[in-house]
Amino acid sequence: MALRNKTNDARKKEEEMPGLIFNNIKIAESDENKNEFLITRARKKTTAKKWMWIGAAGFSVIIFFIAAWSFKIKLSGIQWNKSPENEIINSAQKDLNNLFSETKENELQKLLIATQIKDVVSQILNNAAADSAATSSINKK
Repeated sequence: MALRNKTNDARKKEEEMPGLIFNNIKIAESDENKNEFLITRARKKTTAKKWMWIGAAGFSVIIFFIAAWSFKIKLSGIQWNKSPENEIINSAQKDLNNLFSETKENELQKLLIATQIKDVVSQILNNAAADSAATSSINKK
């Protein structure tokens, strides 16, 4: 029986021989086409990477717009007119307006006082000139 198994094994190997030869021929052909295969595989990889990056960028843009929209909704829900921050801003604006209006009034008062002083000085000079003319005419007589 052991002899029979060996012969059966030998027959199987003999039957497989043409297949092995054919496989060797296929390997030789694949070596010739290996460069073409690698080139096509590289092209497929680059196109796959390109589509991957396009998809990643697309999802990033979608996530950005959703986040911006959510932020806008959250901010629109705040009632700014009733918030303490709005009261602080309004009081600061009123204080600045009062400060500038007071400085404008002070500037106007300073200008008014300056013109009044000029008028008084010119009146004094005119009176002094008139008095000196009157005294000089009295001295001449």
